[in-house]
Amino acid sequence: MIPLKHLLHKVSTINNKKTWIWIGMGLIAVPALHVYYVQEILAAFIAFALLFVAVSTAVFTVFFLVRTIKRIIAWVTPKVRPVMHRGVDTVEGVIASPVWAQAGSDLIHFASRSQVRPSTGSDTNGELIPRR
Repeated sequence: MIPLKHLLHKVSTINNKKTWIWIGMGLIAVPALHVYYVQEILAAFIAFALLFVAVSTAVFTVFFLVRTIKRIIAWVTPKVRPVMHRGVDTVEGVIASPVWAQAGSDLIHFASRSQVRPSTGSDTNGELIPRR
């Protein structure tokens, strides 16, 4: 630690103008660095606060949507169940119909009986016709 009297004596012996400029700039730079540091900390705080608000808004939105959708599903399920069963029964009836089985066997029989070639005539509209 330098005694104050000794420091004042050294400062009074400085006659160079450039040295005083550097001392002044140093005295200005120290508070400026602290201000810059505080600005950076505040900017980081604001960025993290905005990020937190965005994420929490998304989480609460999903939470409330799920909560609302559960109520909607509980309300709709008894009303949709008969319609769903009717649709499934209709599809099962169409798939299990002997009409489909007959059409499939006719197609297999037709393909094995003769060769099929594409039509080039304009009278058949591009349909497949058997070769003779």
